[in-house]
Amino acid sequence: MVTRYRLATAALALAASTPAFAEPFGPAPSATVIAAKRYETAFLATAAIDAIQTDICLHRGTCEEGNFILGKNPGRLKQFGTTLLGGAIHYAVFRYTLDRDPKLALRLAQISLVGEGANVLLNFRFTFK
Repeated sequence: MVTRYRLATAALALAASTPAFAEPFGPAPSATVIAAKRYETAFLATAAIDAIQTDICLHRGTCEEGNFILGKNPGRLKQFGTTLLGGAIHYAVFRYTLDRDPKLALRLAQISLVGEGANVLLNFRFTFK
């Protein structure tokens, strides 16, 4: 019986909470910050697509890796590990820049996306071989 009263009291307290508690903490992000985050997300997705395309191409034997650090035919662990590490470093630099200069972070994310998008488009040469 006591448990019912406690549940009813908790439900009433949650239902009667003021709108101030429903508001997110801090100011709403600007349009520049939102756009920068979207471009960064698109870059990271494109980098993953690039890694998958390269892996498929390498295991078919229709191409060679162009990254001199990895060598011409890296293993999957080396290839995906490098992609994951590079993405993590890129994201950390992006977040650092976003906190200090959102416009610069937006431009850097856009430039990165264009570069990675070019890699994906160039990989299509080998996709349908």
